[in-house]
Amino acid sequence: MYLQGVRSYLIWDNALTYADTLILSGFTDWRLPNIKELQSINNESLINPSINTNYFTTGGINKYWSSTSLPNQTTRAWYLDTHFGITTYDTKTIKHSIICVRGNTNTTLGINENLGESASKLVYPNPFKSTIDLKYKNGNEFFELYNLYGQHIFSGHKIEFQDFSFLTPGTYILKITDESSSYIKLIKE
Repeated sequence: MYLQGVRSYLIWDNALTYADTLILSGFTDWRLPNIKELQSINNESLINPSINTNYFTTGGINKYWSSTSLPNQTTRAWYLDTHFGITTYDTKTIKHSIICVRGNTNTTLGINENLGESASKLVYPNPFKSTIDLKYKNGNEFFELYNLYGQHIFSGHKIEFQDFSFLTPGTYILKITDESSSYIKLIKE
């Protein structure tokens, strides 16, 4: 994960757009970090600010947007407050600072990961109530279902026989592994 300096005071949608369109040092793959990545720069032993100012010289005390929305409240997103080093959420229309990052996101699960768009057409229904089915399946796929906090919910080959009615409404990530891996964003009603 590579970090770019701080840009202050954007609403969440504008923060995503700014990061996605940023061209810096010849790189165009900048993005807003997910909440796990953002929390990883927090130093639990520091306050005022809770990040190391030797590395984040322009950081200071700010609230930094993450790319992670709340699963059940899509008008809100997570942020890091470096005054005391807490992560919490706010309405997306509030202006906060951002830190842009670039690099692989496959080690963490956040809402804005690169999700296989063509693979998402294979899963139905989406949104789902209790079961997840596939339009095309060769029998070799391995499925992993996670919530947006990266907590594992299911692993196995026979996802269509699973009852997910116990899940709370919100957004989930389904990883389908066959010859390659695809990630699909699912909505539970």
